[in-house]
Amino acid sequence: MRQPLLGMLTLCLAARAPAAPLAAQSDTTLTVTITVALPEDRSIRQARELGEQEALLEAARQLRATVSGGTIRAQSEVGEKVQDLFYQLVAIESEGIPVRRRLVQERTGEIPLEGRLDKVYRATWEVVMARSGVREDPAFRAELSLNDPDGVYVYHGDDARDQELVARVTSTQDGYLTLIEIDADTVQVILPNAGTGDLPVSARTPTEFPSAEQRRAGAKFLVSLDPGRNDVPATLMAVVTKRPIPFAIRAPAGRVTTLASLDALMGWLARIPRDQRATALATFRTVRAK
Repeated sequence: MRQPLLGMLTLCLAARAPAAPLAAQSDTTLTVTITVALPEDRSIRQARELGEQEALLEAARQLRATVSGGTIRAQSEVGEKVQDLFYQLVAIESEGIPVRRRLVQERTGEIPLEGRLDKVYRATWEVVMARSGVREDPAFRAELSLNDPDGVYVYHGDDARDQELVARVTSTQDGYLTLIEIDADTVQVILPNAGTGDLPVSARTPTEFPSAEQRRAGAKFLVSLDPGRNDVPATLMAVVTKRPIPFAIRAPAGRVTTLASLDALMGWLARIPRDQRATALATFRTVRAK
C-alpha cells in the first residue's frame, strides 16, 4: 500500500508505552508587521503566504535566533522564497519556535520607489513563540544521509521500476528516531508508524531505514508523484530524542492519518527540551521519468 509520497513500512506491531509529559516551557507573544511587494503576477493569497513565513522568521529573529548551517535551498512550485524561509525556520536553533500565529490585519497600498508607486501588501501577525531556557546538548548530534548521493529519485508509475529511498541515520547518543517528510506546506510522519512501534537507534551506529532485511522482505520507501507534477522537492527530517516522544497527530473521529501541518511540527519540536533532541535534514527531489 502506497502512502502519498513514500511507501509504507509493514512490520510487526509493537506495544507503545505512554509517554511522560514534556517539560514545561513558557510562551511569548510577539506582534510582527510585514510588507511584501505585490507585482501583477502575485495574488493576494500568495502575498499572504509569503508574508506569513516572513513574519515567523522575524519573530524568531526577535528572540535572538541564530541560523545554524545556513539556508537549505530548494526550488518549489509554491515559490522558492517561501520555501527558503521555511527551511531557515526548520534549521533554526533559537530561543523559541513559533507554535501558533494569527492574522490580525492585512491591507494593500502603494509606496514610492525610484520615482514610481509600487503596490505592496502589508500584514500584521500575532506570533506565539514557545520558549525554553534549556540549552542544547553539544554532545548530542544526528546525521542523515540518503542512498542516492545526488538526491534525485525517478518516478515511473510502476512499483517495479520506481526508485526506492533509503535513509541512514547516525546519532552520537542512544535515542529514538522520528522520520518526517516535508513537502511545501505538508508534513508526513514516515516513521514510526502503526507497524513499527518505537524506533531505537544506538550511539555512533549508522542505521538504515528501511533496513536491508526489511527491504528484502518487501518493505520499501518508493517515491511517487501526484498527477500533473513532474519535479517536486522535499526534505526528510530525522529527529532523535533521548526518550520516546511520539509526534501525536489529531485526526477526525474514525480516521487514521500520518499527515500534519507545519504548525503541528513546529509545536512538537518546541515542546521537546533542546538538550533532549538532535535533528538532521536531507533534501531530495522526485522527478517523473521521461
